[in-house]
Amino acid sequence: MFQPERCFLFDNGSLRPAATLSLRSVADRLQRRIECPVTPVSLLHSNAVSPGDLNGRPAELLEPALKAALAQGIRSVVLLPLFFGPSNAVADYLPRRLRTLTALYPEASISLARCIVDTASFDDRRIAGLIAQRVRSTFKSGLVNTQARVILVDHGSPQPEVTAVRDHLGQQLADLMAGEIHGVHVASMERRPGPRFAFNDPLLIDRLTTPPCNSGDVILALQFFSSGRHAGPDGDIAAICDEAQRRCPALSIRVTEPLGDGEALINVLADRFQEVCQAPAPPRVA
Repeated sequence: MFQPERCFLFDNGSLRPAATLSLRSVADRLQRRIECPVTPVSLLHSNAVSPGDLNGRPAELLEPALKAALAQGIRSVVLLPLFFGPSNAVADYLPRRLRTLTALYPEASISLARCIVDTASFDDRRIAGLIAQRVRSTFKSGLVNTQARVILVDHGSPQPEVTAVRDHLGQQLADLMAGEIHGVHVASMERRPGPRFAFNDPLLIDRLTTPPCNSGDVILALQFFSSGRHAGPDGDIAAICDEAQRRCPALSIRVTEPLGDGEALINVLADRFQEVCQAPAPPRVA
């Protein structure tokens, strides 16, 4: 069985300190579970956050952090994506960026684990179950649950495989919450223009301002791991909700918490790590 010396848990990165702090919390909890050192890193952006906003500890980017580890003699690494699905960042950008490192250290084993959600496995409902927990906790704040509609919203992606993850989770969520709510819908926060990217539709603003979700109680279920520029206070989603309620005064929106502190997420990440360890030939990143 493959026994890596280091695990790098990576996200896309954010200029909001809360996102890096959340990533670190997930990494700490995962490290206790898998008994392997876990380094929280981002692909981009996060190193621009002031260390003063990160408890004095600068954020790290994956590429330089991995390069430093290899230079120090680390030779077996698992790269673990904190991504719902195979975005371009995971499937293309990361392998291209790391080709130089793999050429410099050909003896190193650098393995890339799978993303969080497997659309081929409808029986694994752990992430959908975590989203359902978030929705139910919103009920406890006073919302009449059986009359509420739920909108599962993700960021939106130029990759149809990523949007397929949203739709997959939406169907699982509808099954898990049948009888508890008035229906589950899906939406993207944003998308690129043009018919080529229409698979992202509907956009959140359109979903919130057209029937049947333009009036009554609506719970916005965030398919986001942490608060940041999009899902955080005063972020893009909050602005979209404010605009929707301005257009539709009969609409009442509640927003769930992100998913990063859920125990189910740690369970899935631990499984993704163990899949690499138990594979006959660990999947190489490049």
